[in-house]
Amino acid sequence: MDWDQFLIDTAATSHFFYERDWFKNFKELKTTEALLADKKSTCEVKGIGDIDFFAKDIKGNVKITLKDVFYTPNMRRNLISGARMDIDLK
Repeated sequence: MDWDQFLIDTAATSHFFYERDWFKNFKELKTTEALLADKKSTCEVKGIGDIDFFAKDIKGNVKITLKDVFYTPNMRRNLISGARMDIDLK
C-alpha cells in the first residue's frame, strides 16, 4: 500500500476507498451519493465491504480491519474516518 493514497479525517463519519480489489465481503449497492466535508460536493458510492491492512506499532505489524467501508471509485484518495477508527477499536 502506498500511504500517499490515504487521508485520515477525524470529522468524517465513514470510510471511503476507491480500490475495488482491496475489499472483502463486498456488496454492490444501488449507486447513491455521499455528501463530502465541504457540504457542497458529493461522490458516488457503488458498494460496501471490509478492508484489511497492516500497520506497525511498537509490537510490530498489526492487522487492522475497517468495517462497512464505502466503495467510491471516483475519489482521488482513500479516506479513513478517525472517528470511526476510535469507535471500532473500543
